[in-house]
Amino acid sequence: MVYALVESDLPRKVKLESLLQGARHPGLSHKSLALSCLLDMNYKSFPELLIQALDELPAAPDEPYYSTVGSLAAMVANSEDPKAWQALLRLAKRVDVGTRMEFLNHMSYCCTKNTPLEPHINFVRQFLDDTSVRDVKSNPEMFNMLSAGSTFDKIAVRDFAALKLAYLLGLDVERDPTWTEADRQQLRQRVKAKLKEWDAQH
Repeated sequence: MVYALVESDLPRKVKLESLLQGARHPGLSHKSLALSCLLDMNYKSFPELLIQALDELPAAPDEPYYSTVGSLAAMVANSEDPKAWQALLRLAKRVDVGTRMEFLNHMSYCCTKNTPLEPHINFVRQFLDDTSVRDVKSNPEMFNMLSAGSTFDKIAVRDFAALKLAYLLGLDVERDPTWTEADRQQLRQRVKAKLKEWDAQH
């Protein structure tokens, strides 16, 4: 219905009024879809609506992590608005570990050759010391094969952040669920060394 509305011949004002109702909906799926359409329509107040949605997001979702929870992070990842990035960082630090992982995941999925790398890298690096652990077995109904970091049954946020940074920085790394702590530490050290090179060049 939303897509039919957007593609219809209705006046832009009518479309915006309906989408704004959706953007204020308490359900994340409704809110996310409405915001996505407002973004596509270049609605001038979209950044403020996105920031408000980020600030209002609960600490834990009521549906599987892969489904919708990362959608707001994806919108930020395609944005150059510093306030939106700040709001996402605030949110990422207060949500549960599964949600935080989904946010980190979108930093590489939403990064294209036309996307500035700097905000993505600066966001992910904030979690290189995050020792929180995501354990699939802790809540199998919420995690599925498409969840962030699904290669690993158990992984610390800092190690997942290192994998994301490796991708963003062009490091050749293969995910291996049999990694030992020494392997994970080596990865983090490689990434931190590469970050120093990045900082020196930017």
